[in-house]
Amino acid sequence: MQRSFLIYPVLIFFLGGLAYVNSLGNGFTFDDGAIVLNNPVIRVWNLGAIFSEPWWPGRADIGLYRPLTTLTFALNYQAHDVGPYGYHLVNVLLHLLNGALVFWIAFRVLGHAAAAGVTALVFVLHPIQTEAVNGLVGRAELLSAFWVLFAWLMYLVASYETGRLQRVLYNGALVAGFVGCFAKEHAAVLVGFLAVYDFVLVLRRGEASPFRYFLRNDVKRYVPFVLIVGVFLAIRHLVVGAILLPSQPLLVDNSLAYLPGWQRALTAIAILGKYVGLLVAPVTLSADYSFNQIPAVASVFDFRFLAGLGVVAATVFVIVQGVRGRLDPVWGFGPALILLALLPVSNLLFPIGTILGERLLYLPSIGFCFLLGVGYRRLTRTVMPVWIPVTIAGLLLGVYSVRTHLRNLDWRNDFTLFSATVRSAPNSAKAHFNLGSAFREQGELKKALDAYWAALEIYPEYAEVHYNIGVTYQDFGQEEKPEGAYRQALEVDPAHVSSWVNLGSMLGRKGRNQEALDAFGRARDLVPNRADVVYNYGLACQQLGRVEEATQAYQRVLKLVPGFVDAAINLGDMYARTGRMDETVRVYERLLQAKPEAYQVAFNLAVLKERSNQPGEAASLFLQASSEPGERGALGLYRAGMLYKKLGETEAARHALAGFIARWPGDPTFTIAARRHLAELE
Repeated sequence: MQRSFLIYPVLIFFLGGLAYVNSLGNGFTFDDGAIVLNNPVIRVWNLGAIFSEPWWPGRADIGLYRPLTTLTFALNYQAHDVGPYGYHLVNVLLHLLNGALVFWIAFRVLGHAAAAGVTALVFVLHPIQTEAVNGLVGRAELLSAFWVLFAWLMYLVASYETGRLQRVLYNGALVAGFVGCFAKEHAAVLVGFLAVYDFVLVLRRGEASPFRYFLRNDVKRYVPFVLIVGVFLAIRHLVVGAILLPSQPLLVDNSLAYLPGWQRALTAIAILGKYVGLLVAPVTLSADYSFNQIPAVASVFDFRFLAGLGVVAATVFVIVQGVRGRLDPVWGFGPALILLALLPVSNLLFPIGTILGERLLYLPSIGFCFLLGVGYRRLTRTVMPVWIPVTIAGLLLGVYSVRTHLRNLDWRNDFTLFSATVRSAPNSAKAHFNLGSAFREQGELKKALDAYWAALEIYPEYAEVHYNIGVTYQDFGQEEKPEGAYRQALEVDPAHVSSWVNLGSMLGRKGRNQEALDAFGRARDLVPNRADVVYNYGLACQQLGRVEEATQAYQRVLKLVPGFVDAAINLGDMYARTGRMDETVRVYERLLQAKPEAYQVAFNLAVLKERSNQPGEAASLFLQASSEPGERGALGLYRAGMLYKKLGETEAARHALAGFIARWPGDPTFTIAARRHLAELE
């Protein structure tokens, strides 16, 4: 047993590492941009902000709360900024560690080292795990699974111990389960996993009335686990405003949320069959299954529903046979885990944010792996030679490894990922949309438009696609077509803020200032706390001469984002035009406190300080402004040198003027003047 506890984990890390080593060179893909790469929360080490913000930055309406996962991204950022290698390395290591935990749990449950090894290796090498491992946002699955498995292992070991050690392990499992919920809400299924495990033990002992015994002796142990889930849900409610989703998901993400209850149930059962099919034969994999890759089931005679129902019935049958004692109870262990872990993400109980996601199989796949482990143990106990089950397992793991290794390459970047997704899910509007955006990032605008039009053929009311068509037309330098695209987006979704903003900007450039103001006003009404929207509204007011409204808008922007440079410059300029120079100075000073690298503001403030006969402060500000590349930064050195000369600070003046001469690329008159002043200082 001791050798097994060493050999199999080493094998898991070695073979798993070989399968995933080519994922370490992948970049940021899909949702990684919003949640990792461009997430302001992970860039500032502030635990309060991390634990009080939703998973999607500023989007509590999406209804996800995973602060522990966000915390790990913040640790990655502190260690190596936004280099993707470190983020991918953590994902791979977490996955391999989870494989080791699966082995230790399986060893306890199956009592067979080789069968436990097969269970864990299938878990690590199965191609269905590639989305959770390669997509950095999949860390939520990996991390929550780690805490579930760790809690389960402590609980399992506690059942073999007594006294103080048993209490410590039980409480440790309780804490781990609570922590796991903050990685992803799905960790709440731990309670069910523990109950299934305990009930299998009751059945194995051959209790005369297993249900009665279980209810009388075991259920009370789960009460604290249920309570910690309740505490987590209360905290989640405080942050996102709801226990479940606070609003319906977009139709393009999950059309099931828009179906009648009976039809949603039929389609969800069909999808359960699809999930099991992906576990059994992970041949065609996709990063997206959204509208309309999986059409709704409208009849009980639909083959997809019948197949799903058959899978569910077969799973329940195996569980029931185990309960009745006609099969070893451990045969029902894996199927029970699959159903239990899939139920919260199945759309049967309530709609979730997606219709189907391969990453959602990360925890349920443990049940499938247990089923294969039980099957392997059974084969080794027959009269067949031992090399036969070993060969079967080796071939299966070899096929899984190769498929996983190849699938990792699809996750290299957005272009490779969505090119593959369009091939595997050709009826997904979102897949075509994301491919179009990948083309646009590469500057292939014609191909981007073709992909966007393909998305609209599937889902004509896809507002985000209409918006991106407008942006692409602007990239082409066209002036007329973008306006029509933005208006089309707003026709299907009047709350599409980005379309209002871009439409307003276009109208402003065409001199249609009142229409621009109306557009920005609509955007501001929709998102009154979004700084860029309020800024554009203020800019439109300023262009129309509505000074008071513009002033209020800029003041609002600077409350929302104290380092918003353009708002401070415009507000300061408006104050200066009305003779309120003291207020201009205060605006600039507050901005520089929030954003010292705002070099243009430092230059402007230096000019004001010089005019108000504060040469020392002015010189320091000109030096601060000189950090800006280009002519203005060089001029900051010149003016600082002149002020230091006037103040009699010879060395500082020489240094500034010499720096100016070395950097100045413009009118040689300034260079000549600087040399003359420098000579006078000798």
